[in-house]
Amino acid sequence: MPADHRREGYSTVSPYLIADDPAAILRFLEATCDARVIDRTDDGERIRHLALAIGDDGVIMVGGAAEEWPATSTLVHIYVPDCDAAYASALEAGATAIMPPSAQDYGDRAAGVRGPQGNTWWFATAAAAG
Repeated sequence: MPADHRREGYSTVSPYLIADDPAAILRFLEATCDARVIDRTDDGERIRHLALAIGDDGVIMVGGAAEEWPATSTLVHIYVPDCDAAYASALEAGATAIMPPSAQDYGDRAAGVRGPQGNTWWFATAAAAG
């Protein structure tokens, strides 16, 4: 099926986080996953919307919290080339450990952290890639 039903560079499914400090999530994902900004809207005082590319096919969107859209925390799973490196980078970027990198029964190597904005991030590398 042609991808003309979505914007170029966007995946079919994209998590959308609402955060008190979208810039903090941007810095965190730049440090841990080499995230790249593909869309950004500011209102002069704060970031209203970010679209971040991760890897060659992932997109995470982040909106700035407002009265009608309060900040929420969520859990996001991201496949990365090196789970151990992403975990270490996350801790350096201010995250707290949930689960250190370890081999999982289903074959991936995975690790979990709680980021500075309260979101839970799971990083994994498929066994075949590791």
